[in-house]
Amino acid sequence: GFIKLYYILQKKLTDIFMQLLMSLLTLHILLLVISTRFKPSSQSGIEITLNQPQVLLPANPESGVRANFTLKAVDGCFTWKSTRPEVASVRPLFLLPDKPQCSRHGVVTSETDAISRLSAVVLAEELISGHLLRCDILIDSIQRIAIKTTTRELLVEEAPEEFEIIAYDQEGNVFSSLGGLKFHWSIHPDDENKMQKYAPESIITFVKFANSNYEADDVIKDLESRGSRGDRILIQGLQTGTAIVRARWMESFPVDTPTPVDSVRV
Repeated sequence: GFIKLYYILQKKLTDIFMQLLMSLLTLHILLLVISTRFKPSSQSGIEITLNQPQVLLPANPESGVRANFTLKAVDGCFTWKSTRPEVASVRPLFLLPDKPQCSRHGVVTSETDAISRLSAVVLAEELISGHLLRCDILIDSIQRIAIKTTTRELLVEEAPEEFEIIAYDQEGNVFSSLGGLKFHWSIHPDDENKMQKYAPESIITFVKFANSNYEADDVIKDLESRGSRGDRILIQGLQTGTAIVRARWMESFPVDTPTPVDSVRV
């Protein structure tokens, strides 16, 4: 009788253990599914994300020129939507030759000229899995600009150096893109160099991206083809000397608002 009772207890314990093991296995699979849902990945195992979780764009100036920024996903095919298209719109780009109906890039464009900060959300939904990616879009006004370059020493008759404009809002945040905006770039004498005997235009000169080996996006190339300049330019040294490079945003501002401008000595 004792042996029979022992085997009965052993069987019940075994059944309880198996039930507990199956419950834990089911819970593990459920957690795995939830984790996969909130961390989408492609068939190749690459986690699908956008290149930026938040984008800051300038509000439209009086000329109506609109800045834009391109959101990019690593893999998959997406539909794009803005929660507030009157603030920021988004349109898909179809850049895959083998998948003409597949979009992994969405161009976000500022649609407002409001002075105070506004926001919108761009949602990208993957067509097959239904995974949803988001990017917060902020629209604000430009308060100041600065000229960025890796060096201010240009070698005579060497490859040109790229100069770029960075813009800031009132809180000092850097705008994600100035693509599409026009800037006036100019060369001036260096008043601090009293020994200067050459005209500044004979010391340095502007070079078009089309006439160089540098890569430039279509917006910059389009501005240059129409005789304008954007937020990026190339400068080449012609002879020894110093000069001042100045950049100014080509827009109208209220009387009490200073026009964003910056200068560097090269």
